[in-house]
Amino acid sequence: MKRWFVLPLAPLMIWAGLSALSPDGQASSWPTRVLITNDDGLDAPGIRALAEALAVDVEVYVAAPAGNRSGSGSYVATLSESMTVTEVDWGSEVAGVYSVGGYPADGVLWGLKGLLADSPPDLVISGINDGANAGGAWMVSGTIGAARTAAFFGIPALAVSGYDPGDPEAVRQVAAWLVQFVKGPMVRDLEPGEYLLVNMPRARMEDVTEVVVAPLDLGFLQFRVGQDEDSHTWRARLGFQGEMSPAGDWAALRRGAIVITPMRIGEMQPLDRYRDMLDGVPDPASVGGGS
Repeated sequence: MKRWFVLPLAPLMIWAGLSALSPDGQASSWPTRVLITNDDGLDAPGIRALAEALAVDVEVYVAAPAGNRSGSGSYVATLSESMTVTEVDWGSEVAGVYSVGGYPADGVLWGLKGLLADSPPDLVISGINDGANAGGAWMVSGTIGAARTAAFFGIPALAVSGYDPGDPEAVRQVAAWLVQFVKGPMVRDLEPGEYLLVNMPRARMEDVTEVVVAPLDLGFLQFRVGQDEDSHTWRARLGFQGEMSPAGDWAALRRGAIVITPMRIGEMQPLDRYRDMLDGVPDPASVGGGS
């Protein structure tokens, strides 16, 4: 058993991922190397099913939290504390399996900047997560946070959510569908900074109604805060309220569809709108300390 101790990370630099191209410039067998993580923990059935299905003809590495880290977003613990990484033997064709003592984003950072620093993966997959990550869950999901971290570094990424962990055949089918999906043009043609959310209905593939591309329905799943029973502490909660958008991801998921939502790093607004308002910004000299 090997163990690594990862020190806090220095400030990060964006770098572009590499495309797998043949000598004539055409896409060759892709992806050739994949890094997989999740937020349910290394022992969850979804991540192992996906890794082992993909490892039949792809070099696969797994770097996932030792336990459940759901709701952690893009939190990077290794910016402030050290992290232990332990190699795990799955007895399978997966090239490497590692339990990380941090969060999903930590697993991605260690995988990209540590384990695979000299041979970056073509693709990062976060999942398969147990439960949907649609609508407002985007803001806090550790599954999505890991994919967002990979996209920040220019590596194409997927955040995959939804399967029935109690139905082994459903788990196998979801993994088999994803193996085919990642080799297709929608994933292969992702540009640096782009990633996909893939939400799966809790069903076997023969019961899936369709595959759609839909936007986040940010108005249906809302955050609330409430007091615990002792009335001295508070908790944030997610719950359904308001009207479901018929064109959004939640509605498509409810009708049994696989829902794909394209995302991009860099949530900036058009700059010209704000440049036009600069005349209304206070002059720093008006509050300066000079006489």
